[in-house]
Amino acid sequence: DVWGHRKDLDEYFTVDDSTIEEIRSLAASGASMDEVASQIQKKARLGPELIKYIARIKATA
Repeated sequence: DVWGHRKDLDEYFTVDDSTIEEIRSLAASGASMDEVASQIQKKARLGPELIKYIARIKATA
């Protein structure tokens, strides 16, 4: 353990705009959050909770 080394840093990554657009369109078409998550998870290799979060945020934006 090194003094001053931060262990609370989270990893960050970028979700492609095309993936966000696909999540938005699926959510707008009336698909349930679970359906959206299962379809996008296979293509984009994102976690289902992250997909549901993006769908909730982008659907209201």
